[in-house]
Amino acid sequence: MSEVADGACQVPVPQDGGGWTATGALKSHALGALLAISSVVAIVVAISAVGSPSRVWTVLRTGDWAWVAVALVASLATNLAYAVALRGTVKVTLPLLATTELEVAMTYSNVVVPLIGGTALQIRFLEKQGVALPSAVTAGSVLSAAGAAISELPLFLVALALSHNGIALGDLPVRRVLEVTGVVVVLLALAIVAAVELQHVQAKSLKPIKLGLATIVDALRSPRQLALLLLGKAGASLLYGACLLACIQAFDADVSYWTALAVSIGVSSVAAVIPLPGGNTGAGTVGVTGVLVALGVHSQTALAVSIANQLAVNYIPAIPGWFATRDLLYKLV
Repeated sequence: MSEVADGACQVPVPQDGGGWTATGALKSHALGALLAISSVVAIVVAISAVGSPSRVWTVLRTGDWAWVAVALVASLATNLAYAVALRGTVKVTLPLLATTELEVAMTYSNVVVPLIGGTALQIRFLEKQGVALPSAVTAGSVLSAAGAAISELPLFLVALALSHNGIALGDLPVRRVLEVTGVVVVLLALAIVAAVELQHVQAKSLKPIKLGLATIVDALRSPRQLALLLLGKAGASLLYGACLLACIQAFDADVSYWTALAVSIGVSSVAAVIPLPGGNTGAGTVGVTGVLVALGVHSQTALAVSIANQLAVNYIPAIPGWFATRDLLYKLV
């Protein structure tokens, strides 16, 4: 890892005349140092969240790794679903391949700096694609979060209804899911009202706010954008449910897909709001383990499933995410 980071430091930055500037060299060294430091943070976070390597191996070695590989494929496929969703947040047509690379990069930045790191990278990417900063901030935060909440609630309720494992509402953070969705709907309604009220206000100081609100209204008015946003977010949720189910199958536990989907959405809705490195993954590990135990899965099996799921969802994808982040940083600076 350090050799790669050192190589990153040596990437030159061209000036308009074809030579190399001192400012470009300093910028290149700064980016390399940033990647090296964040790599150390990511490693520390991974070890602290899942425990010592020997303990992890002891827990995981009894599993069927073919199923864990299936889980990894499902997890990586969520990047394409998220790329589709992001294309629905703005009127500008985003290139699918470059947007997918962004989502891959965010799997790394979200491990190092949950919420903040990925959102910052996303906003910078949208700016480079010609989206104004206020619109980029709104698309990368408000609309993305709204799309996730609105698409996840019906999936969560359907999964609860179709689960044959007899999920008790007390086993899952149903109240949290409903609260988050309710808050998002209220905020969207307020944003629409504000956009209408500010439509004829000409004050320059309100221009960024008006641009951000207009981005929300444009997305809600456009069938194409709404379809991309909601279908992309729903697709990601379904894939994460498949990822958890594959991990469950790897350890021969008896849980249906709909139960796995409900657990995945319920636990992730709580874990995702913890903005500390390792906090969201740690909460996810504990949450999935606790719910599976409540459903009758043996505690050691539940722990193994949870760790395998975290590896497939967060830590293994962070490896290609590191390389994607390295590539994007040099493109976006």
